[in-house]
Amino acid sequence: MLDWGYSPKTSAAELKPFDSQFSEGVDPVEYSRWFQQEPPVFVRRLKPWKSDFPAPLNSVDDFYLKFAPGTSLQQAQELGFCFIQDLGSQLTVQHDCFNSRVPLRVWDACCGAGGKSLQLATQYQSVQLTCSDTRKSILDNLRNRFRSANIPVPEAFDFNPIKDPSSKWSGPDSFDRILLDVPCSGSGTWRRNPEEWHQFQPSKLEAIRPIQADLLKSCSTRLKTGGFLIYITCSVFQEENEKQVLNFLSTHPGFQLEEQGILGGPDQDADYLFRAVLKKIN
Repeated sequence: MLDWGYSPKTSAAELKPFDSQFSEGVDPVEYSRWFQQEPPVFVRRLKPWKSDFPAPLNSVDDFYLKFAPGTSLQQAQELGFCFIQDLGSQLTVQHDCFNSRVPLRVWDACCGAGGKSLQLATQYQSVQLTCSDTRKSILDNLRNRFRSANIPVPEAFDFNPIKDPSSKWSGPDSFDRILLDVPCSGSGTWRRNPEEWHQFQPSKLEAIRPIQADLLKSCSTRLKTGGFLIYITCSVFQEENEKQVLNFLSTHPGFQLEEQGILGGPDQDADYLFRAVLKKIN
């Protein structure tokens, strides 16, 4: 991990690799300044905060707390009082499509360690979760996080939607909602991991875009008519964001774009996340 202040004169031009263009809502100068600031720690609170835990800088709302950079919250996490999740990531799951009076079958298709799954489970009573990832070990992390938070562990499977299209979830009416947080450049989180910027190569972006497209194509076949697919990246580049969504819509006329845009960023001292909400209309 690189120390903060390692490159105080990093310019916006240096931070924009290759011929990539920033997504709408990402200002190059603000992105450069954001990159050089050590990020705070955000958590989702699950229980009333104890006075002997570190004091938050402020409360974003009733559940999300912001702490100074580098604050250790290990004890609070282990006791099930919170879980760490950047505000930008939190915002991607804040959407009315998850509010329902009837149960919703929701698939977190690239769930990772389960931050967004935890948020769905704690924020929306109607959600019935299914989680999957290609990495068995990270699914163990998800299960442990749910147990630490005293939340029922959802069904979770190691599964690759691209390589294993035939499965028990192969039908077009499998899920009411699909959360698709695809692998990406990670450019919206580079200030947390500045070494990733230094190591980033054009070949990675070129290799990952087809994977994103294939995930969109494969996962979309498992969505009910009238359902919503939430496409998410932690990227600031159009190639992974708006252009990826546009390409999908051009070959899938049964879907329509409800909304898309960048969430988080400097105004909220958070990571940059991109979210597109797609509805299956037929």
